[in-house]
Amino acid sequence: MMYHGLKIKAICVGMYIIMPHNRHICRLRRRNDRRWHMLIKDIQNGKYFRAIDNTILCELLHPAKEDEALEIRCSIAHAIVKPGVTTVQHRLKTSAEVYYILDGEGVIYIDDESADVHSGQAIYIPPNSKQNIQNTGNYNLKILCIVYPMWRMEDEEVL
Repeated sequence: MMYHGLKIKAICVGMYIIMPHNRHICRLRRRNDRRWHMLIKDIQNGKYFRAIDNTILCELLHPAKEDEALEIRCSIAHAIVKPGVTTVQHRLKTSAEVYYILDGEGVIYIDDESADVHSGQAIYIPPNSKQNIQNTGNYNLKILCIVYPMWRMEDEEVL
């Protein structure tokens, strides 16, 4: 880590020590304490893949996949739906999900309901609901997906 032009391994700030974990994650730790108190992940360094519902997905935060135990029970992902694409209908059997539309516009389908959605809106998807989303715009539909309890493969079902 560079600090005022000097290469250092950690910075002491008051009662905290800031230590780089790797190139895109920094962790904040209380002195003389083994627990991590802050985790910062940069989406620019995230790994995207095509998810089972046909979205392009990057897991930003998943407690079961972090090096250190996190005291949260939700998972957070960044999803991209290309223009003209409709995701595959699926459901999360026991987890609720919130889509926060970061950019773009589309139509959300939950069970027998549908609604137009656009940036700045949050959509609650109850557990065991049939769901999919269609990008009706000319640009990528970007969504922050929050799943509680955290996403698990065995909980997702393609319909």
